[in-house]
Amino acid sequence: MDAVFELWNEYILKEWEGGIADRPLRDDPGGLTNKGVTIAVWKEWAPKLFGITGNETTLRQLTEAQAKRVAYEIYWKHYGIDKVTNPAIKLLLADSVWGGGGYSSLGYKSGTYAQRAAQINKDNQANPNLFNVLVNRRLAYLRSLKNYEVNKNGWENRVWKGDPQRLSLTQVVAKYKLNNAAVGISLVSAVALALVARAVYKRMKNKKK
Repeated sequence: MDAVFELWNEYILKEWEGGIADRPLRDDPGGLTNKGVTIAVWKEWAPKLFGITGNETTLRQLTEAQAKRVAYEIYWKHYGIDKVTNPAIKLLLADSVWGGGGYSSLGYKSGTYAQRAAQINKDNQANPNLFNVLVNRRLAYLRSLKNYEVNKNGWENRVWKGDPQRLSLTQVVAKYKLNNAAVGISLVSAVALALVARAVYKRMKNKKK
């Protein structure tokens, strides 16, 4: 798995996706969800990835390792996010596909996923500020949804505001200087060291409780 995926999983999915949620469909069209994995996705992919029946019972038993594999196999790879070259845009696109709206919410509404990823790469070469443009498009999309009012704090915090306990997506990008960063040994090493340090910190924090 690539370093940028690990950042998305560690800082966004683990932090912003809660446990089991089953809110009214008017507020959350995904229905029953666990660790961000919806019942519809689980029904389709649990048999393919894990050889088990995808139903409410098995979704409620979803492990962190299973949730991570779903995120990687279905979202990161299936939607062609691994084909995008700008690490910052990878994060934004992954979260847009995960949260709903996908490529279309960023302005890329036609073509295969591979074609849209290629167009993003082309646009990024022409405009080094593309990431910020796409963040604004994503926010405009979220603010246009009928259920925005009941979800606005979580959505806005997750994309750009953050909160006292968690970094937003744009804050992760800034922290690791991801916008148009070259994905090479230096970035991979920096991310690996940061995640190890983060894991150690979490263990120490949990011991103090």
